Amino acid sequence: MSNDTARRAVAAWCNAIERPDFGKLASLTAATCTIDGIPHTSEAIAERYERTTKSAHVQPMFNADHAAVLTSKTRAQVGPVYEITFHHATELHFTLMAAENEPERWLVERIESRGRGPIERAIPGLGEDYVAMTEAWADANIRWIGRTLAENPPDVAGYRAQTLRRHAVSALDEVLHLRSAPYLTTVQRFIRQQAERMIHEIRTDTVESGCHVWKPYDHGWIVKTREHCWAHDFTEGYGAAVMTDEQIAAIVGKIEALFVSHWHRDHASPTVFRHALEAGVPIYIAPMWEGGEVPAEFADQSNFHVLDVNRWTMPGQSGTTPTGITWRALPGHQDHRPNAMFLVEVDGFVVLQSGDQYNDDDCAWVDRIGKDLAAEDVRVDLLLTWLPQLQRIAKGVNPRFVIPGHENELGHMFEHREPYDQSYEKLVEVDIPSYVLAWGERVRLP
Repeated sequence: MSNDTARRAVAAWCNAIERPDFGKLASLTAATCTIDGIPHTSEAIAERYERTTKSAHVQPMFNADHAAVLTSKTRAQVGPVYEITFHHATELHFTLMAAENEPERWLVERIESRGRGPIERAIPGLGEDYVAMTEAWADANIRWIGRTLAENPPDVAGYRAQTLRRHAVSALDEVLHLRSAPYLTTVQRFIRQQAERMIHEIRTDTVESGCHVWKPYDHGWIVKTREHCWAHDFTEGYGAAVMTDEQIAAIVGKIEALFVSHWHRDHASPTVFRHALEAGVPIYIAPMWEGGEVPAEFADQSNFHVLDVNRWTMPGQSGTTPTGITWRALPGHQDHRPNAMFLVEVDGFVVLQSGDQYNDDDCAWVDRIGKDLAAEDVRVDLLLTWLPQLQRIAKGVNPRFVIPGHENELGHMFEHREPYDQSYEKLVEVDIPSYVLAWGERVRLP
């Protein structure tokens, strides 16, 4: 069997997905085919790709222009073949087997994925020179952004300094809206450098009153008061743009509790959960949505506290952590999914994190929650909220300070990565002191 025949067999398999012709795809796949070590029937693989091609976010295409081929009498290996979606490129390597009684026909027997990377590396007609240009452009921007943010922190005074900050975070928007941003070396270096500075500050900051707040990534937060330190929705990043295990462990090692608003991956990180549980940090998380199942590795952990869906009514479930942090979970929703708006009260400071609160039925209490809390003699000092409902939630809560989040989530399609500049625009209509933070930045609140 020639190399060209093996190459054509892989091309035919890929073309069957792009056409699409899933009956043909099944016929080109071995009766049992493994994908990353997991066996599937040929029909199951055809069904899997049929579902995939119906997603507007995926619709894969393939590029085997740079694939090498190695053949023997009964096997062939072909790779790399790039599976390209609108979000990323995955490097695939195929193993083919000769069909029984048809030695001239090859079937796909095994597919191994070897990581994701920049789309530009995989799209036909582009390549390493384009990736290098993209990296160089991103690096030049990120270096200036990093210096400017370091010299002009969120709580810096003065029109010129704040204007420079906005230019810097707007430039960061441009870099992070590249489709390949999650896989650029420059972006990975930026999140890790920011994490190092943040870890140093968390370890060394002394808080006399109020709180210090850090934004590790996206819609995650570390809050430190005079006697306590905890986290909301802390995740490590996405793609290759993630903190190291050592950095995650260092952050988790300084917190006393992790509050998680809901189960979406950009709020609930299995990697962070494992580090937290290993360090003995209790986790408090909203109920799993209907039809979902708490992962077995966490379900039986005594320090993993899933709130009770049967008690998902106002005024919300409440408790105190072993170290004395008082909390209440306001029973919100993102669409139909439970979303806990965690209210934390400690050291004379009150923080409310909204998660991804978005449900019209909840507006009856969200719109008056500030007044209801005031009747209990509670005033929210700091609201940590997301952009889609920023103005409404801020109006209902009426906090002393607002910090927006959920900008530039790299796990989202690039057109759904809300920019930092949008935070500035929305905050114009919120007559409350506010701060826009990039990854790893800190603000000190009285």
